[in-house]
Amino acid sequence: MSARSSAARPLRSSRWARAAAVAWIVALASCRTAAPPSPSSAAPSAVSGDAGGARALAEAFLQAAERGDHRAVWKLLAPELRARYVPERLAADFAVEPLAKERLARVRAALDQGFTVRGDQATLALGAGRAFVLVKEQGAWRVAALE
Repeated sequence: MSARSSAARPLRSSRWARAAAVAWIVALASCRTAAPPSPSSAAPSAVSGDAGGARALAEAFLQAAERGDHRAVWKLLAPELRARYVPERLAADFAVEPLAKERLARVRAALDQGFTVRGDQATLALGAGRAFVLVKEQGAWRVAALE
């Protein structure tokens, strides 16, 4: 039993670190939902409508994460993630997650492809079955997942 529980700990720890990094990134994105993307920096498919708002949130999230503003990142998270984390936990988890910066870079690189919006969900494909997922909560986009 002790061999089983010790083998499960690294997986559980890795999952928490990944979830925390995702939550941290989500919080950054919702910080600037009111600011529309500039037409020169947005792909044609992401300039108007809900896709434009999703892109604006993603850019705000990335900027907050890159500057280490964990409180802003937390505010951009979907309610389920905000309920599980506090900004200090996001900061600690982001510091120990070796792939956090790589995940942010994948989101930034994929922004020009544009979001696919279906109802209250916007998905940005990141390749290899990964996605950055936003959900609309009370009219505002929030980060739900970064896989």
